[in-house]
Amino acid sequence: MNISASGALTLKGAAVSLSGMQSLSVKTASDKIELLEENKSSSEEIKLDAIVRQAFPTILSAFEKDVQENGLAAVMARRAFNNQIAEAKGKIDAFGDTLLGLWNTAVDAGDMLLTGLAGEEHARFI
Repeated sequence: MNISASGALTLKGAAVSLSGMQSLSVKTASDKIELLEENKSSSEEIKLDAIVRQAFPTILSAFEKDVQENGLAAVMARRAFNNQIAEAKGKIDAFGDTLLGLWNTAVDAGDMLLTGLAGEEHARFI
């Protein structure tokens, strides 16, 4: 359980309940109430001490910073554009690999033809 307040904290209601699974300890300036298993205690007025806590700003990821600075639509458009560029580059690379494979096949076919026509010994000198 965590109760935080800046300034004054008031809990009001017909019944305000604080409970702990195994035990509960409530300290005030003048009283201390410890509730262990099967022990119950109540009070007309209990004052709780507060602890000063420090909060830190949320650390944003690079994507969140980009969205915050440029807007969601701009980030989506840029990512879609970058995906299209990467896809086009992949297609160009695949085409280059296909041409290289065809060239290697033609060279191998030429080597086989030359070896078959001239013989293996004479093909070395051509």
